[in-house]
Amino acid sequence: MIIITKNRSYRYLLYISNYLVQGIATLMIFTLLPIYLKNYKGLTDFSIAMIASLTFFPIILKPFIAIISDKYPFKVLGGRRKPYILIGFIMNGISLSFFGMTNPVEFIYIFIILGILQSLGISLMDVALDALVIENFPDKKEKLNANIIFHLTIISSVFIVLPLAFISERESVHIGINLTYQFEFDIFFGGNFEFGFLLAGLICIGLIIFSIFLKESEKISSTQRFSIKDLRQYTKSEHVPTLLLIFFITQIDTGLTDFTLDPFFRILGLTSGVQLISVSPMMIFIFLGGLASRWFIKKGIIKTILVVSVVHTTFYGVLSYLTFTNSLFIPLFYFSSGILVSFSTSCATVLFLTLAMDSSDKKLAATTFVLFITMGNLGRIFGIILAGLLPFNIYPKMGIIFLISCIIMASRIPLLIKIRRIENQTNF
Repeated sequence: MIIITKNRSYRYLLYISNYLVQGIATLMIFTLLPIYLKNYKGLTDFSIAMIASLTFFPIILKPFIAIISDKYPFKVLGGRRKPYILIGFIMNGISLSFFGMTNPVEFIYIFIILGILQSLGISLMDVALDALVIENFPDKKEKLNANIIFHLTIISSVFIVLPLAFISERESVHIGINLTYQFEFDIFFGGNFEFGFLLAGLICIGLIIFSIFLKESEKISSTQRFSIKDLRQYTKSEHVPTLLLIFFITQIDTGLTDFTLDPFFRILGLTSGVQLISVSPMMIFIFLGGLASRWFIKKGIIKTILVVSVVHTTFYGVLSYLTFTNSLFIPLFYFSSGILVSFSTSCATVLFLTLAMDSSDKKLAATTFVLFITMGNLGRIFGIILAGLLPFNIYPKMGIIFLISCIIMASRIPLLIKIRRIENQTNF
């Protein structure tokens, strides 16, 4: 067994293996599964929506999973957090593999159960690993390293299944020679999704090897227990309500653009093929932004996020003006998005996660960290609902969405200034 606090190389492998599994599973389930069910199994939109919503259910239950993992350590299975990581690995890998062996038309209820178990497995892994980092590493730098690895690994997982994205449309794309999306798909998985899910599941199960050798700190595993009293006391701290509000409003703009950018781009003449090709340069700046967070943390987390908020406020304000005046120049938009938004958002995301970890209580590591993440998820859901309620066609709607995003980013600035003042006074 390897003690996580004493072997840096091992814990980085632990982070990478866990986050890579999360990235692969998320991409397979929420991006490729709907394509498989609709295009290859002929399920109706209602059936697909039902499967997706039920599969997503365990993620909504993350706060309760966090409370359970804080309260019941299962030391007999190897530690305080390790059992949850191992159980999550097994549940996710087996369920993902069986997706390819279960016909969703004939056995839809079994298919839904597999989806719920797979999502529950990922939730267990995610909650337990984040809590493990918070408990074992009071140093802000180690939390930053974990979040950088998380961010870059999740992004890297895209490239493992990227060819499958090309099956979303049946049109030709000219890159040197004439290839079709179907041909790209055939190269990767031999033309059948079932083998793809089986392979993804086996990869996820294989990566469990790095978690098997995990040994947690004996002191932490044996002394810290969940308490409702401690949780109430924590939430009454001066900085916590403000931080929770910041995490909520930060994700609203993401929700606003989740389902509106693609149709907006299509109106402006950008096909999915062009959008996919445009992703590559943006990924470079996302990587650079994640890595740059190591330098920016020296300047202060709150200070850096403040600067990012000002930049994004200005950017969304300009986008809103250009959209309302019908003068949005798409190449310029992609260029500015690729450099400015991709880089700064990537950096801010890593720093926000580090801030959440650093602000969490070690006694309630899973519960308090998930509390921040849940507020962000609620903000994203609010943004999606808000975008759907706007009674406009997509072009004028995007101008309003950019304007709302501008206001949201601006509203974050005074809250961050308040947090910085509290931080200077109390060193929370």
